[in-house]
Amino acid sequence: MITRWRSARPNQAPLTPDLAQPPSLRRMLRLSLRKDALRKLRKGDLSLLWKIFKLIAKLEWQQRRLALPELMQQFEPQLGELPLSPAMLERAERLTLAVLRRLYGYNFCMKQALLLYYFYKRAGKSVCVRFGVRKEAGGLQGHAWIECHGIPIAELEDPRKQFVITYTHPNPLLSKLGESFQEQNLQRK
Repeated sequence: MITRWRSARPNQAPLTPDLAQPPSLRRMLRLSLRKDALRKLRKGDLSLLWKIFKLIAKLEWQQRRLALPELMQQFEPQLGELPLSPAMLERAERLTLAVLRRLYGYNFCMKQALLLYYFYKRAGKSVCVRFGVRKEAGGLQGHAWIECHGIPIAELEDPRKQFVITYTHPNPLLSKLGESFQEQNLQRK
């Protein structure tokens, strides 16, 4: 009789529910290419889905490798990208939520916040990502969401009532300093 006996891996980071099983590219494609889903696609949806999958792959790859501020910088829109119309932004939000729900089921708030942040910034909206924590019986629970003009987006309940905000990107103080600096430069010219 052969018995398999393995010891614990000492150098492996502990798994969190959010990072337990990142979806494979094969699973992402299989879930997105169902026949009933293909019938509901509109013009431009395939390019949005492709961008969503690229952003998810980028996030999965860099989430454990970069510190949070550097990770947030990776989700700023590039200069050459075309802005999104309001209709495309609404569609990108719905597709993002549907894909994340299909891939992860639950506990995907940080992924949702980063992807929606990218699309809202690309549409020219003034948004910020908020991270918060709350105390529970077993310890702390974290949550991430985005706000547009102070209103949480894609949230069932207002997270500001349940969580204490610990980090905001972009930093509101630095944003105000940057705006006042730009105003001073415009007045000098």
